[in-house]
Amino acid sequence: MKKKILAVLLATLLGATALAACGEKGGAPENSSTPSGEAPGSSESIGSSESDGGSESDREYIEGGNFADDYEHYVDDELVLHDRTVTPSDRVFIKDGVTDYIIIAGTNDSRALEGISLLRAQLASATGANVPVFYDVDQDLMIDEQTMANREIVFTPESKYIVLSHEALEQEASVQWRTDVDLAYSGFMIQTMGDSVFMKVNSIYGYQKVVQAFLKQVIGYEWYAADTIVYTKDGSTIPDMNIVEKPDFDLVWQSGYMGSSQSLASPMTHVQNFAFSRPGEFCHNSLTYIPVSNFEAHPDWFAHEASAMPIQLCYTAHGNKAEYDAMIQLAYEGVMKTLNEDQTAVSITFTRQDVYGNCVCDTCKAIQNSFNDSLAATYMFFVNDLDTLIQAELQRQADEAGTEKRDVTVLFFAYREVQNAPVFGTDGDYTVPSLQYVENDDGSKTNILEYNGEIIELPFNRTYENGLECNENVGCFFAPIDATYEESFYHHENKKDRETFEKWGLLTDRLYCWIYDTNFIEYVMPYNSYDAIPDTLRFLKAAGGTFLFNQGARENEMYTGFGSLRTYLTYTLSNEVNLDAGVLTDKWFKNYFREAEPYMRKFYNQLVAHMEWLQVEYPAVFYSQRRTVSENPEYWPYQTLQGWLKLCDQAFQAIKKYETSDPELYQALWKHITAETIFARYLICEYYTGYLTPSDKYDLQFKFMEDCNTIGFKQHHEGEGTAMQNWFTKWGL
Repeated sequence: MKKKILAVLLATLLGATALAACGEKGGAPENSSTPSGEAPGSSESIGSSESDGGSESDREYIEGGNFADDYEHYVDDELVLHDRTVTPSDRVFIKDGVTDYIIIAGTNDSRALEGISLLRAQLASATGANVPVFYDVDQDLMIDEQTMANREIVFTPESKYIVLSHEALEQEASVQWRTDVDLAYSGFMIQTMGDSVFMKVNSIYGYQKVVQAFLKQVIGYEWYAADTIVYTKDGSTIPDMNIVEKPDFDLVWQSGYMGSSQSLASPMTHVQNFAFSRPGEFCHNSLTYIPVSNFEAHPDWFAHEASAMPIQLCYTAHGNKAEYDAMIQLAYEGVMKTLNEDQTAVSITFTRQDVYGNCVCDTCKAIQNSFNDSLAATYMFFVNDLDTLIQAELQRQADEAGTEKRDVTVLFFAYREVQNAPVFGTDGDYTVPSLQYVENDDGSKTNILEYNGEIIELPFNRTYENGLECNENVGCFFAPIDATYEESFYHHENKKDRETFEKWGLLTDRLYCWIYDTNFIEYVMPYNSYDAIPDTLRFLKAAGGTFLFNQGARENEMYTGFGSLRTYLTYTLSNEVNLDAGVLTDKWFKNYFREAEPYMRKFYNQLVAHMEWLQVEYPAVFYSQRRTVSENPEYWPYQTLQGWLKLCDQAFQAIKKYETSDPELYQALWKHITAETIFARYLICEYYTGYLTPSDKYDLQFKFMEDCNTIGFKQHHEGEGTAMQNWFTKWGL
């Protein structure tokens, strides 16, 4: 999928459409021989001919160095784990809505129960079969159906079991799990033994993923949106499977809107991985752990000028060692309290407030000027010392309980003014500096640096004579808010952010990625990151990213401007970044819009071409996620808007047959199409009603308001007081 650059060439592409290679149960598009979108970076044998995602000449594998702006880049096979050997079999699974199989779980963990609930619900939806389930925990058998009360659980090659996390049965069946791979949190393995299927996870975060992988192989499970799940197989047989897999991003946070009841079926990580410092607060929490109420007694804890109240912490306590140690202790107590209240979380942040402003004390300035203009170095030093106390307490708790030590990542922000990494160099030629120390008479060590001809003592407890680095469990939460997300991170516009991320990768193996996928000033307008998402995710993966949060307009239940496509691409590619994004896009249009696909694809192609033209003509406006892009009607000619709405009218006509034959499907498709009309109708209501009579203007705007409310488009842009209702009121509705 090459990026289209020249505006003069875009007009020739406006009418292009493509069909998805996907069938589905019940009135679905028929199967075709179009490539399936299999990733070139996966190892898979499926017993049929499939596309590898493009020819070698179309691909450029990531091995370092500079890359052309207009080519896709793929992550090397060594950096991903998708080892799938799947071949068809005649092993009967479900016939006429009936099965001889039972699900056996060797755990009653709530996340496992959620996974089994998803498994049963999707099998029932696809095939009509109600597969019974046994929960066999420590030989205490709990059965959910009385008719199964006398069933004996013993493995034989003829047993028809779907087994989840049951070590005794695994041993009976002589299942040999691989031990040479790192499955991280979300990785899993699936193996058929005789007529049974065994599933194994590495942590509670794997239950959702392993169930979805099983469903994909057995019923062709495909997620396109919360209301669009498609099955491309009938579930009549279970193939032979030997699968060892880890999602390319181990943990994925919510991008577009997703209700808690919907996330389990989606590719995003359903289980919350953050410990919240207080309800709803997973970040921007430094002043929660060290409240400003301490300002009078401990002014050195805070960044401040004169008598102004602080808005950020000083992570060096102005160089005061005693105050620094007291500050670390208070932070430690707060973080441990949070972790003790949430025993399942694997991530916790100690992150700056979401406001501009930093400490300008002499100690902070000395560090910033000594380490590549990186004030973030002070955050790293502080969180390293904080983490040392946290890990010691987690080890003590584990020793006391006789369990393995809990693995928790402690994160600081690389965000806004503290984004720069304390690493020198450019174009891949990087140098990690060190920090000197002196030994004191009592055996302790004091970090020092020379600044402006003076030796400055630093309060940090860890030393860095062999080079700056994060503790093993300390991670960097990279949030480049000023990057150009209309282009990928391989584009020259994003060179600085690309290099900054690479530099942080030299300091920690725990890189959490917070990127952006909307115009926060105008959710109501389209945002042209569609083509950029695949390569941005591939860069982040290749550079060491383990967690992904691609923040979109999560306040609205539905996007406009084909934002739901961006969410689908983010979630799907986060599992496997080397999938062919062009094929995925084709499949999404075919399944999300059904018979309306040709009209909506033409609309999309024209919209993308128009926005790329706007980026060429008005780069200062349209290369931004925080600019008003609707204020000039010249950007959005009336005839262009009307042409797109005419295509939507044709799309509505194409689905009309479902209005009586399948009202539920019709309502979903109607919402999908209506959502894409919102931004065009908004612009017409704002700028092009002067020729209408007052009555016609009212009717136009009132119908727009009704449709916004029906599909759940409630927020115009980010922040309080930005509801669409404000515009309705302004219009006199």
